[in-house]
Amino acid sequence: GARAFLTGSYSFLFWAVEIGLGSIIPLAILLNSNRAAKLSLQSIAAILVLVGVFVMRYIIVMAGQI
Repeated sequence: GARAFLTGSYSFLFWAVEIGLGSIIPLAILLNSNRAAKLSLQSIAAILVLVGVFVMRYIIVMAGQI
């Protein structure tokens, strides 16, 4: 179960895509955005969060199959 996505075959998807792209980068975008480009940066952050959610769902389903 958890070993498959923490250190196993799905670890790249978990750490790089779900945690990196889906959590850390959107948080950094939202904390560091200025007023002029705030709406476009918020849209990019929202899309990255959605990518992270879909990858999480994929990992949970596929790791459950193992």
